[in-house]
Amino acid sequence: MTLKELIEELGGDYEDVFERLVFEESIERFLKSFLTDETFYNMIESLKSNSFEQAFYYAHTLKGLSRTLGFFGLYVSSGQIAEGIRSNLFVDNDLLIDFMHNSETEYAKVIDEIEKYFAFKQNN
Repeated sequence: MTLKELIEELGGDYEDVFERLVFEESIERFLKSFLTDETFYNMIESLKSNSFEQAFYYAHTLKGLSRTLGFFGLYVSSGQIAEGIRSNLFVDNDLLIDFMHNSETEYAKVIDEIEKYFAFKQNN
């Protein structure tokens, strides 16, 4: 698996990501960092505890990271959470649960694909 294939698998545009981060080594460094980043977990915990101001901060941060790295699905799902908080949509708890579930699914996919990429790279 190439870096381009990884980014495209996650819905991103390799050229767009490369334009922002300039070197493949930079992209890989950010990907490795993302594997241990706590932003996603902090967002989920903040949502569960109804700390919406904190959750907005984490969702907005995750949205930016996802855009930078080409994680389109996670970009969309974290953006939905940020906008939901901004628009006060989470009076409806079912909507919040749906948005959290979508983000969890997208996050798991991103982590899985990054781990596959580095495992493939290590073995080849």
